[in-house]
Amino acid sequence: MTGTAPEGFDPTESEPDLDSDEASSSSEDIMVPIVWRKLNDIDYAHYILELNAWVEEDLRPVFDVPATVVPPYWHRHELLIELLTGLWCHWLQAHDEQQNLSAKFLFHRDVEEWKGRMREAVAMLGCRIDSDRPSRPVLWPGEKPTADTHPPIRLDSREEDFHACVLAEENRREILAEEALDKTLARQSSPLFFAEDPDDE
Repeated sequence: MTGTAPEGFDPTESEPDLDSDEASSSSEDIMVPIVWRKLNDIDYAHYILELNAWVEEDLRPVFDVPATVVPPYWHRHELLIELLTGLWCHWLQAHDEQQNLSAKFLFHRDVEEWKGRMREAVAMLGCRIDSDRPSRPVLWPGEKPTADTHPPIRLDSREEDFHACVLAEENRREILAEEALDKTLARQSSPLFFAEDPDDE
């Protein structure tokens, strides 16, 4: 006896391939190298929100890290973002189902080394639990110091500042992408771009 096909069922449609890349979970999508400076505005927003969620939901509640290790305004410093990203990716890898059972132990061992690097970076940057100052690159011989137009700031809401910084960085990256596209189109429309190659004659 043959049963009736369920409503909305298309017998001609092939079943999804569960082993294909399209069927991968969002956590698997995260397991890729993250080069922050090369991300476009959309990818940047995606990964910084994921990183922030991990810090708030997994790192802080479980490891009880003080502000001398993870200050509230870590999102304002590329160095701290990089160090947090390293630990985040390490945590994701340690919790992957294909990892061996000792991977989590190795992660916990490496956390202590990571804390030392974070403390050093936080102290160098001058981050506090209730204030922050902009990062200043070390001047090399021949480089002129820039005017200090961004003195230390005191902030009352970490969440509001985080979202404001993310939006500002999204806009900056979008503008840079548009400018790069405009330059590419300008070069392609230049008469020199369409000039005949003498070797073709």
